[in-house]
Amino acid sequence: MWWVILKRGSGSMAQRSKQLVDEIIDETPRSINKILDLMYDKIEETRKIKSGPKKRPGSGKVLIPTRGELHKYLGENYNKVYISKKTGKEINTKSGAEIRYFR
Repeated sequence: MWWVILKRGSGSMAQRSKQLVDEIIDETPRSINKILDLMYDKIEETRKIKSGPKKRPGSGKVLIPTRGELHKYLGENYNKVYISKKTGKEINTKSGAEIRYFR
């Protein structure tokens, strides 16, 4: 079964995951961690609204993409900027920088 895990990482994101990312991304540059946190919060918020007292709530694991899938999707569809980890300002090189994505 380990090959299933490896195969999932090389595929593309689920359509609902892409829609969720499209809802979250705006003009504010955000890191991968922040985007994943916002996705999780949005899933939890929706899950709490939809689940009634007798329903078993879903985990939302299917909607959370791997980091590789998310990097690939964001890189193909959104703008990115490199932010220095030390100063927090925009820089032109990748070294010592964090990638942030925005619309």
